[in-house]
Amino acid sequence: MDHILKDPFGDFLNTKRSVPSEGESIVELAITEEHVNCHGVTHGGVIFSCCDMALALASNSRGFIEVATQVNISFLKPTGPGAKITAHCKEVHKGNKLGLFEIIVTDSSGEVISRAQGQVYKKKQTFA
Repeated sequence: MDHILKDPFGDFLNTKRSVPSEGESIVELAITEEHVNCHGVTHGGVIFSCCDMALALASNSRGFIEVATQVNISFLKPTGPGAKITAHCKEVHKGNKLGLFEIIVTDSSGEVISRAQGQVYKKKQTFA
């Protein structure tokens, strides 16, 4: 489990990452001035990165390598500096070769700010 929690880019963004159970993960980030775009709202790339990290954690939580093949995201509500966002990822379909995950991103008040869906390919290989 320690292997998948190591994420240099996640450390760079200053995320907090956890895996409460197999097929599930949580990525939290306190939004600062460094995380915003020219409009002063949280950059979509930052939100997507949290979703991508959550997908990687949840899908690899069983110790087998699973890689993203597709991620779709919808941005629903802006946030900005001072907000804390949480990306919660859960597996919704566990196939033999493909898995499907839903990622819901909420703000500090629990309002949904983004929804994403990620598909992974299961390589059936363990971590080296």
